[in-house]
Amino acid sequence: MKKIDLIIPCYNTHKTLYRLFGSIMSQNCKDEIHIIMVDDCSSEGYEEFIKPFENILDIEIVKLKENSGPGTARRIGMQAGTSKYIMFIDSDDTFFNAFSVVSNLGLKV
Repeated sequence: MKKIDLIIPCYNTHKTLYRLFGSIMSQNCKDEIHIIMVDDCSSEGYEEFIKPFENILDIEIVKLKENSGPGTARRIGMQAGTSKYIMFIDSDDTFFNAFSVVSNLGLKV
C-alpha cells in the first residue's frame, strides 16, 4: 500500500495536467504516491491522456456522475483513498521542488 494519496479534482484540465504530472514525477517520494484523479464530469475523459504516465505513476481515475464542484471531488477522492497520508493539489498547480510532498507532510526521506 502507498503512503500518500494525492487527490486531484479535475474538470476539463487536460492542458495543465502534463505540467502537474511532471512535478509529481520529480518528487523524491513519487513511488509512495497514489494519485486519485476525480473527474468532475469533464467533456472529455482522461483515460487516453494518462497512458504515457501509467508505467511511471500510480494513477486512479474516479469519475463523478454529475458536475458537483471541487469540494465534492475532494471528498469523493478522500473516500476512495486508503493511504496513511492525504494531500490535495489542484490540476493547474505544480510542486515547487523535489521535496514538496515530504516537507508538507513532515516525512523523512
